[in-house]
Amino acid sequence: MATQNVLAQSTSSLSTEDFKWPSQFVRKGPANLRVIVQGSGPTVVILPSLGRDSGDDFNYFSSSLVCAGYLVLRPQPRGILGSTGPMQ
Repeated sequence: MATQNVLAQSTSSLSTEDFKWPSQFVRKGPANLRVIVQGSGPTVVILPSLGRDSGDDFNYFSSSLVCAGYLVLRPQPRGILGSTGPMQ
């Protein structure tokens, strides 16, 4: 628990760009989406709402899931962190 508290304090003021998490690009037709990949274990996918990335808003939550032993996949919407493609 102490590790999670330290992690929460250290990640709350950092942006997604500050982290060196591995990511992959997934291509489907003209869309090319960046997916941030964290941890290992059972998979949890975090999908942001319209107009938000799954980065800064979810850093604490995803870090907590990784500490609890989960693989966290965070696809980035088109226009965020290198994801591209038409919006329709």
